Amino acid sequence: MARLRPSLVLGVVAAVCVPAAAVAGPAAAQPSPGAGAARAAAPTSPGRHIGPQQGRLLGGKATTGPSLASADIPTRGIGAPTQLLVSDAGGTTTVTLDGAYNPQGARRTTTRTHAAAGPAGDAIAYTRTSDGATVTESTYGNHAVTYPSTDEPIAWGPLGDGFVRHTDGRYVLQFTNPAAVEPIDVPAGATDPVVSPYGMQVVVRVPTAGGHDLAGVNAPFSGAALAADYTVPSLGLAGYDPGAPAIAQAPGGSVYDDTALTYIAFVGASASTPAGTRHLFVDHQGGPVRTNGGYGVDVVDVIGAGYDCDVAAPAFSPDGTRLAYVRSPNADCTNPEVRVVTAGADGRFAAGSTSKLLFTTAGTTATAPTSLSWVANNPRAYRVRVDGPNRYATAANTMGFWDAGGAATAVITSGNNFPDALTGGPLAARLGGPVLLTGSASLHPAALEALNYGVPKGSDVYILGGTTAVSSQVWFDVRDAGYTPIRIEGPNRYAVAVKVAQKLDAIRGRLPDAAFVAGGSAFPDALVAGPPAALNDAPVLLSNGPVLPDVVKDYLGSLSSDADLYGIGGLGAEALSQDPRAVPVSGDNRYIVAANVAQTFFPWSYIGGIADGRNWPDAASGGALMAGFLEPVLLTNGRDTLPAPTEERLFQTRASADALIAFGGTTAVPADAYAAAASAAGRQTSYYGLDTQP
Repeated sequence: MARLRPSLVLGVVAAVCVPAAAVAGPAAAQPSPGAGAARAAAPTSPGRHIGPQQGRLLGGKATTGPSLASADIPTRGIGAPTQLLVSDAGGTTTVTLDGAYNPQGARRTTTRTHAAAGPAGDAIAYTRTSDGATVTESTYGNHAVTYPSTDEPIAWGPLGDGFVRHTDGRYVLQFTNPAAVEPIDVPAGATDPVVSPYGMQVVVRVPTAGGHDLAGVNAPFSGAALAADYTVPSLGLAGYDPGAPAIAQAPGGSVYDDTALTYIAFVGASASTPAGTRHLFVDHQGGPVRTNGGYGVDVVDVIGAGYDCDVAAPAFSPDGTRLAYVRSPNADCTNPEVRVVTAGADGRFAAGSTSKLLFTTAGTTATAPTSLSWVANNPRAYRVRVDGPNRYATAANTMGFWDAGGAATAVITSGNNFPDALTGGPLAARLGGPVLLTGSASLHPAALEALNYGVPKGSDVYILGGTTAVSSQVWFDVRDAGYTPIRIEGPNRYAVAVKVAQKLDAIRGRLPDAAFVAGGSAFPDALVAGPPAALNDAPVLLSNGPVLPDVVKDYLGSLSSDADLYGIGGLGAEALSQDPRAVPVSGDNRYIVAANVAQTFFPWSYIGGIADGRNWPDAASGGALMAGFLEPVLLTNGRDTLPAPTEERLFQTRASADALIAFGGTTAVPADAYAAAASAAGRQTSYYGLDTQP
């Protein structure tokens, strides 16, 4: 086995943002990841990948659990955007830019409007003019996902996990999974939403007696369980009668910096603005160190925006250094211009700034812009293959997603029998460690090396299965290596799965609210059940074909009448068919089942995990790792092309995917299939910083 070495770092989206202490004065509550954990997800730690491929990923800070992360966070944004989308009531114009933000040409389409690029620059959401549907599409236009229509431009969440849309008179969070929708409570008459850079708050324009103000409302993007109320009735900007707002983190800011500022820009009018005209304003959130409080106290009149016309919201560039806005040069609001101003070396937008013309509607068929959106120029999603010369080494290499000594435990199972490895995945995820494989006669050297690298001496290490599957010698080897071995066994695979469930109950301190059942005679359904089981803090149990063994039936009978019992795959669904609590999740084949599981339980994905759907060992250890990330695992079939359901899901979550992990070598996941998956996963968001691998 290759020696475990640091290499990987990735923007692990399981890291979360929670609110910092409220600042003085009227302000939107600003989340800060340093204050605690809000997402009901696996905690993250500075991590490293160990395996044949080396590289550098991005990411988070730390407690326990698998991570694609590092405490070294680069500046947000890499490279200048190459395009600006200018939409109006009749279509969208794509303005091409060079690295100095000079326009190089424009291309117009009348098939879409309300165009908004996702935060990774790899997907665009727009309104299809033929039927009014909202569509997200790959930037190179070969795949589309359709959502309900929206009455105004959408606002992306900063992690690409979804967007705000307005449909049938209400605002909702629309996640990238079309079935996942959550209403937002906004004040009466609110319009023009934008999502904060932390994804926990939506800022909206609200009517006042004399004009308009801006307000903040809760918006739990990225699965956040809000630890505080982000509702702020007024940002203190009513004196500027703000138009539609834009919001961005200050240039060079990081979501890991509690003092990082969030800027808000709008076209408005102050007491000193000449009558009938509007100016571009930027609120710098209280100044360089936020000593003056929140919003409304450090507002700069940046530049005149012409006559008082209803114009599109300004748009910050992905790195926050530029601000595009609409100028209305004529009193009749004809021939509006799109211009850009640049922040100074101090990261602030100065009064009296000069602007550069990017686009004008004069002499074109375009009407007044309704939305502006930069297309980010980000690196591709991080790609890593976890493999090794054999199944034992591949499983051991998953330990590389923990820091040295950073895993709380490990679960050891037989490398010759899949059931224990798969039912042990939720236990490993719950406790914060990988699933390792061993032969029966003695502890495999690769598993021992992984233990010595990742698990502190004296820690509990779990051995699943009886002595026929994993011999007593393995138990002694674990003990002699300095750990406390704990065996979980039973007379058969069904009983072992129940014993694992009961161990989870003891750790949890109560019975679960859900359980997952999959056929115990084939591995794929139990494999893909692991991540949603971990997400729900639930066990994976096994059926004997379409029949529940008595030991499983008895355990399920002990659960509440309100518990959800998920039958995964045809056999699991059939085994539960007589239970009124049953929820079947199946499909015509294992690849469809895997995609349907992802669609049922995961509104978005930040990590695309793919494993061989034909052979279990690499998939088992990989599935356990994905369970630790609380991300689904998708299946390949050994061919150069991806199964259609797998590719469909990867494209659907393209805007949020920051990484792609393949489990196993090129026999399990061929190079061309891996390349197709990477292409579908697209680029990285800049939320956690960007990885710059070639």
